Amino acid sequence: MYEVDEYTVSLLHFDNGIKDETGKIWTANGGATASTADNNFGKSALYLKGKQYLSSSNKGDFSFGTGDFTVECWVKREAYSNIHQNLCSTTSDNAATGNPVGYGFYFGLGKDFKGGFGFYNNNSINSSVGVSGTTVIPVGEWIHIAGVRHNNTLYLFKNGILENTADCTGFSVNPNSATLVNIGAYANDAWGNAYRGYIDELRISNIARWTAEFGIEAPTNLTATAGDSQVTL
Repeated sequence: MYEVDEYTVSLLHFDNGIKDETGKIWTANGGATASTADNNFGKSALYLKGKQYLSSSNKGDFSFGTGDFTVECWVKREAYSNIHQNLCSTTSDNAATGNPVGYGFYFGLGKDFKGGFGFYNNNSINSSVGVSGTTVIPVGEWIHIAGVRHNNTLYLFKNGILENTADCTGFSVNPNSATLVNIGAYANDAWGNAYRGYIDELRISNIARWTAEFGIEAPTNLTATAGDSQVTL
């Protein structure tokens, strides 16, 4: 499990409900809640059933401009046919047009169920840049995904393996007054982008945590308890 350091903008373990270790307040929408049914670290994880999400109005802390930052989390997705599945973003949808609102970032799964990370500018889907993963995020398996911006390059990692890069020169993250920071879906879900499954150990940092492949942190402090034909960790 990660700990707050000088670069941490947001950190949610989801072990004590919807609590951000940096003190930010997140609102649960549509019944979004932490669940003890499954988790990768600690005792629970955020579980979303589609059209459920968390939102925060602390958008000023997520105004990275053209600076470095990292968005990462563990996911265990369920089978779900949404075209896009948002894990975290500072873009909201215009209900009438379906276009993104504001100058923000998106981080999630694309229609091919591979990781995706990038930016929208000028309130238009036609003014965007992003990086896509090369392998599918499997159903029912805990996977670590990380999106990193360093200088003018986007990096996308899956389980610490670099899958792709892209140039993002000229794009910035400056959420406007109409934007919320969201986890699990854009604010009005007008674009069919809700995520379905578990999210654990979500961290956003104002630094490029990685620009090369890295090792994945394994769970620690585990205790084995014998049960009926099973062992609980």
